[in-house]
Amino acid sequence: MQRRSFLIWAAAAAAPAFAQDARRATLYKNPQCGCCEDYAKYLRDHGYKVDVIPTHDLDAIKTKHGVPETLNGCHTTLLDGYVVEGHVPVGTIERLLRERPRIVGVSLP
Repeated sequence: MQRRSFLIWAAAAAAPAFAQDARRATLYKNPQCGCCEDYAKYLRDHGYKVDVIPTHDLDAIKTKHGVPETLNGCHTTLLDGYVVEGHVPVGTIERLLRERPRIVGVSLP
């Protein structure tokens, strides 16, 4: 099995939301981080169902899911087979889910 590459998309044009097709996401965060809750709300506001899991072991989660240390953000979101690291815009996530490239995920640390 080939190891998939991790792609950084720093920004992308906003794409229309998949209003009729809400997606489920799991967001792992440090229990003391407030911006992570803001990002979960941002995803929910765009039609995503987000489960937030506070943890003190984010490094292990990032390692398990193939996030290189240089791309670490303050939280890690698992979404439909991809890793979304940091505050990635919804337009980029929707492009990722629409195009389904053979990558691990996207990062905006």
